[in-house]
Amino acid sequence: MSALQNQLAPDWQECLGLDARRVPDLYRDPAEVGDVPHARPIRTALRDLGAAAVFCVQHLPTAVFFAAESMETADVARIHSDLWNQGLASVLAVVCGETIRIYSLAATPADRSTETFDETCLIEVLYQVRDALAVRNLIHGMESGRYWKEHGDKFDASQRVDGVLLGNLKESHRLLQDKERGFVLAPEASQALLMQTMFIAYLEDRKVIDAGYIEAATDGAFSTFADILSANRVDAFYDLFGSLNRDFNGDLFVKPCSFGDVGPRLRRRHLEVLVRFRSGKEEMGPAGSQLRLWSYNFAFIPVELISDVYDQFLSEQDQARKGQFHTPMHLASSIV
Repeated sequence: MSALQNQLAPDWQECLGLDARRVPDLYRDPAEVGDVPHARPIRTALRDLGAAAVFCVQHLPTAVFFAAESMETADVARIHSDLWNQGLASVLAVVCGETIRIYSLAATPADRSTETFDETCLIEVLYQVRDALAVRNLIHGMESGRYWKEHGDKFDASQRVDGVLLGNLKESHRLLQDKERGFVLAPEASQALLMQTMFIAYLEDRKVIDAGYIEAATDGAFSTFADILSANRVDAFYDLFGSLNRDFNGDLFVKPCSFGDVGPRLRRRHLEVLVRFRSGKEEMGPAGSQLRLWSYNFAFIPVELISDVYDQFLSEQDQARKGQFHTPMHLASSIV
């Protein structure tokens, strides 16, 4: 987005009814964000993405405001993608000149062209003077829940990052146990492997491990986790696992497909499933897949959301096993 401004103009703050709002309802500066729920995503939006303000309802980030001198759809789409990956706020609001454009963060467009992006994500365009009453009621509508009811068709929970991630987990789990594909993994092995894959992706996207780390683990053969999976190199997968097991505490990387010393041997067929899951550019499903221009990005997805999605996935697969295969939060908390 061209020429981002670090705050909303006073007249827009007044029109929106934000001029009198303070922490914890409204954050304007990363320095204001203390030890509060969702502190890291709020700081990321303000400090790294250039948001002018983050509005919260009952401590939950709900609307993220940006101010710009000019607006390019590709830039808005990039910011939309980053916020979508956070999985918290419901609305992206862009103030530019005399207008405010409201986008749904529960939408995942296939591409970033102006027509397609607006058709999928844009909720409404309001003018400061002409639509003064609607602008004034915007925040109140979000607090009361009225706004979500009026625009319910733009807020499909299955299109949020947690819905997409959960759907891909379930489909990958099914494929890893598909007898027609061969080398079927037991449910427990499949569940463990998918969580291990998620956390390798998490470490990579958060730059806890980088290209140099992966190159060292694979004798220079590969520089990304996706490259290993795409090449169907089971041996390189095991080499990377060995390095991760040495360098990180806990039981997550002891053995692929297991949190103990014994696990089934991975096959190339298994990596064919994992490469689709890791890419994130596909909404996988038994009836077919839908491609998207961007993927889920673990650099922005909060570890708590990953944990919640994985626990929901386990509960849907087998409630009895949930206590055995929990998200290793001791590992996650040590790297965030």
